[in-house]
Amino acid sequence: MIGNLIIAGSAGLASALFLNWPPLWWLGLASFAPLFWLLDRPTSRWQTFSLGLTFGLGLMGLNLAWFFETLPLGWLNIQSPWLAGLAVTLIWFFFTASAAAFIGLFALAWREFKRGDWRDLILAPALWIIAEYCRAWAVTIIFAGPSTILGPHWNNGFAGYLLAESPRLALLASVGGIYLLSFVVIFANYSIYQLFVSSNRGRRRLVIPVLILTAWLTLWPINSTNSISPGNQTDSTLQLAVANTYSASSAKLDALDRQLNRQLAGQSFDILVLPEDSRLIAKLATTSTDLIFPALNQLTNRRNILVIDSIRSEDAGRIKSKILYLNPATEEINFTEKRLLATYGEYLPYFVRSLVQLAGQSEWLVNYDNKRSVTAGPAFTPVSWQGEKISVLACSEIFSPALYRAQTVAGATILGNVSSQGLFHGSRWFYRQSLSAARVRAAENSRALFQATDDAPSFILNPQGQIIAESNWQEPGVIFATAGTRTKITPYTRLGDWPIILALFFLIFLLTATDANIRPQTERGR
Repeated sequence: MIGNLIIAGSAGLASALFLNWPPLWWLGLASFAPLFWLLDRPTSRWQTFSLGLTFGLGLMGLNLAWFFETLPLGWLNIQSPWLAGLAVTLIWFFFTASAAAFIGLFALAWREFKRGDWRDLILAPALWIIAEYCRAWAVTIIFAGPSTILGPHWNNGFAGYLLAESPRLALLASVGGIYLLSFVVIFANYSIYQLFVSSNRGRRRLVIPVLILTAWLTLWPINSTNSISPGNQTDSTLQLAVANTYSASSAKLDALDRQLNRQLAGQSFDILVLPEDSRLIAKLATTSTDLIFPALNQLTNRRNILVIDSIRSEDAGRIKSKILYLNPATEEINFTEKRLLATYGEYLPYFVRSLVQLAGQSEWLVNYDNKRSVTAGPAFTPVSWQGEKISVLACSEIFSPALYRAQTVAGATILGNVSSQGLFHGSRWFYRQSLSAARVRAAENSRALFQATDDAPSFILNPQGQIIAESNWQEPGVIFATAGTRTKITPYTRLGDWPIILALFFLIFLLTATDANIRPQTERGR
């Protein structure tokens, strides 16, 4: 059994590596296969769960390794290196174990429901995406805290993110979202497992054309004249200027101001986007809010453009994270508020707050609430500007398919995100995951998507999720690109997580059909 656990853990680690290493993403179409080989061997229920759990610990543990890049924790007022290391290790373990448990539950369900025939080709990915959906809900519930919103938002480490690098991303994601992507990945893995392991010739003959179809869906490049190729089917275009910054010092503001003045001079653009925590607007409003627009007018030559920035403000004793939409020409201001908060960075889960109080650290908790705890804002609709509807979310919200779909349903013609990754100290691991999530969000809704980032590159994606502009690491500045806007709704945007509903119906059909077939045979046997 120890050997099997080592194989399961190694397969999970390999899958996490392929999720985060773009040149090798296609190997993830086979890296889950060893798990099915292990689960098809005779084992007890506890052993089956342990194999799935161990695979999950490898997958999620490595995928969440960026937790350790938040060290040191001076930003949380935890000065002791030993205490900080213990705190991060416990946080990482709780997240990892919570997510891995659902892969263990998938393994148990597979043990109970598999049929040993062609139906297993559908059953394996169906059970997997059901487990992913339950995990997305469960993690947000387990780590709920004051002012948090509940929903299937937490999808870090989903198998479908392997296909963020696939040339067929737009075709698949626009139809069924992240869950269809995960379905295809597990479908490919189980088919490969059957091809090499099954002794049934009929099943192998079935698997070969299935694998050819899967390879076409995931690996075959799309012809440039294809109807979903970049640049086609756009209703209009916008010229984007997306900034990014580096440095946690106060000099960042002056550097950003100089950079903007130098790069924006003579450039034609419609929207200027500043990273989260750039604090440029806060600097301009230090003396008086009346100073904001004169300063912006000087920066933008009073052009009829939209400037998007973010601030943290205190309303009625509560800290709010706000996205600002400013038009220097008309001196109009709109704002929206962040809804999906980042655990530990912006709130503490209820169970953590209880542990802190039990440890006698109530003073530390009060200090945290006063300085870091953010209150989630209400639901909002996209901001209208020059005939377009623009919706920009903040940082961790890039991982929520539900929030971006809701904005597209509400009429958004272009999507965005402002992010600060300073807490991760330039983690390329975390940046890769946020970029993959952004690519899937763009493709799901067939909307161009931009992200202005602090302490990591900024980027602009087309409606197919392909990168059309990306800044370099450690090179602050502004990137410019033309992005298309769209009003057309994709099947995913219209129908939502329909693959989960179909998977549940298939499972119910499988169980009821099996029961109906067993009863007559039992009676004949009597």
